[in-house]
Amino acid sequence: LGGNPVYGAPAELDLAKKIAAIENSVYLAEYVDETAEHCRTVVPAAHPLESWGDVQGCDGTYAVCQPQILPLLNGKSALE
Repeated sequence: LGGNPVYGAPAELDLAKKIAAIENSVYLAEYVDETAEHCRTVVPAAHPLESWGDVQGCDGTYAVCQPQILPLLNGKSALE
C-alpha cells in the first residue's frame, strides 16, 4: 500500500516478471504506474477527500476523518 514496488525494487530482483507470473495479483493504485502494468487487477484508490479514515495527533489524540466530497471514480480506500 502506498508504493510502487516494481519501480523501487532493486533491478536484480526482476520484480515485474515475478508479479506478472502470479495467477492473481491485485494492486491498489492512485494511477497506472510500473507496478500496475504488471498486475492482473488494478483497483483505483480513493482520494483522501473521498474516503473515511482516522488520524492520530501529535499529542496522542485520535480523530475520525469523514469524506469531504462524493466519490468521483468509484475508488476504494485501503481500509475498504
